[in-house]
Amino acid sequence: MSWNDLMQHAITAKIVATLILLSGAVGFHLLLIITVPIERDANWQQAEEALLRAANEVCAPYLEKARSYMKGLERQHSLDAPGVEPRVQIQLPDPKWIDLVLRTPIPARRRGRMEQEIIKRYLVNWQEAQKPVEESGDTRAGTS
Repeated sequence: MSWNDLMQHAITAKIVATLILLSGAVGFHLLLIITVPIERDANWQQAEEALLRAANEVCAPYLEKARSYMKGLERQHSLDAPGVEPRVQIQLPDPKWIDLVLRTPIPARRRGRMEQEIIKRYLVNWQEAQKPVEESGDTRAGTS
């Protein structure tokens, strides 16, 4: 799949982002939700892995603060709070499409930048996953 095909797919896929306020006490953190529709016959496992890897790369610097807050809630209210690590859920909204729904905590003030960075990294990761595996052989420079 070429880069242009990927970009066209992303545009026609209508990536949707929704925000849910976690809590003002988290330091204005939000739960970012990005829905990525892919065609049913696409390799959804590769797409899921590409999306999750992108979210983990972008959100890693902010996860410890959110994790610490959630552990505090658990102790304070005797709750079993959910983890804060990025997660991808799979939905089947239509016979022709699979929705990959990413949920990850982010700082509210960085919402736009982080959302775009996750989407861009996902597209790069997805493109790399689509490249055919090169046949084994010695490809080092300077060998004959």
